[in-house]
Amino acid sequence: MKKTTLNLLLLLLFTVTTQAQTTYTYSYSEFGDWTETANWSPSYPGTTINSGDIVNVDGDVELNNSDNIINYGTLNVNGIIFGSGTISNYDTLNVNGYLNSSGTISNHGTCNVNNGDITVPSFINLSVGTISVTGISTLRYGITNDGTINNYGTVSTGGLTLNGSGTFTNIGVIELINTNIDANQTFINTSSGTCNTRGLSQNYSYSFTNDGTLTVLVGTFESVHCTNNGTITVNNTTTYKNTSELFNTGTFNNNGTLTGVNTHHTGNFSNAGILSPGNSPTPGPYVFINDYTHESSATLITELESTSNYDTVFSYEAITLGGTLDVSLLNGFTPAAGDSFTIITASSITGTFDTANLPSGYNWNINYTPTNVILEIVTTLSNPDFNLVNVALYPNPAKNQFTIQLNNTSTLVKVNIYNMLGQAVLTTKETNINTSKLTSGSYFVEVITSKGKVTKKLILE
Repeated sequence: MKKTTLNLLLLLLFTVTTQAQTTYTYSYSEFGDWTETANWSPSYPGTTINSGDIVNVDGDVELNNSDNIINYGTLNVNGIIFGSGTISNYDTLNVNGYLNSSGTISNHGTCNVNNGDITVPSFINLSVGTISVTGISTLRYGITNDGTINNYGTVSTGGLTLNGSGTFTNIGVIELINTNIDANQTFINTSSGTCNTRGLSQNYSYSFTNDGTLTVLVGTFESVHCTNNGTITVNNTTTYKNTSELFNTGTFNNNGTLTGVNTHHTGNFSNAGILSPGNSPTPGPYVFINDYTHESSATLITELESTSNYDTVFSYEAITLGGTLDVSLLNGFTPAAGDSFTIITASSITGTFDTANLPSGYNWNINYTPTNVILEIVTTLSNPDFNLVNVALYPNPAKNQFTIQLNNTSTLVKVNIYNMLGQAVLTTKETNINTSKLTSGSYFVEVITSKGKVTKKLILE
């Protein structure tokens, strides 16, 4: 009796297992409906795929609005699934073809994308879900990722909006094309990963980590928060927009334009390209936490809208200057004689701009102090005295004394001499100045005249 019962149980188990391993294939070459039973072999699987069953979509099938596919087995998309129906995956969804449904796709299990295309306005990867991408694949439109997405191949994200609070990890190559990454998303470009951005790609993620290679190839990459431990390269004619924080312990190469209103740009940074503070045409500050070097090939673009609203550069540490200063006026702003603009502030400033492109119609003075660079309007060119603040120091370098030479139409009011720490070391009203009590080194000489003031650099031997 026991033996008979055991045999019946084994037979029942075998029967159930056999039934649970059915493979269904849709191979209709025209666009047909999922529910058209004649297009399936060996029979129609229904809209619920049982555990252990395999459904192969090798043709082109449409999901109507009333078609709600629930997968507890394996669904292989080798052809095309389109239409307005929904798919809920609780086991395995393999996309080797095109998943172009306009309905909602929800993944509670595993979704493998291998040389596939997911073009879905609402693809929801739940917290228990995993999406693995291999081969050359495309993810487009809308993905809400509360789970895990891993890219091992080459993925293109044309027009993708990545929402949710999950994690996207790139181990392969990812092309971010016009892509928006939500603030709650964790995005990791691993040390073996390559991330290229094209068009306008916006990173709102507060955990965007680059341990590999990130290159702005085309257009603008806008980042709210980025931790760079690898290499970021901004190509010529492209833009990196830092709208909050760039924590840089790796390499940041700017050959294009660095812009934005930010709070952090950490790490010593040597800039070969364009630095354009603010969100043009709205002025604003760009902040460096560490040393900033403006190389000979670099250009600082400074926009002035008023005496209280203009672009600025700030560093908590040192700034070294060279290259070009390019200044423009915004929204019809007309500065007046005596207006000043502190465009650079740092703990210490060395060097000067090699070239300055300043708005015409004004007599500008670039005042270099140990901690600031100040633009000043001395007179306008409509004033016949526009060139009267003309000062020369000689000899320079000097030893025990030097002379201040003024033009004939201005008179000396006062001279202030500052050391490189910004400390006043001498004040006088004389044009012949004895410096025998000063130590050798570099100084700033501020000459105040009846027509304005100018600052010159003096070297004492």
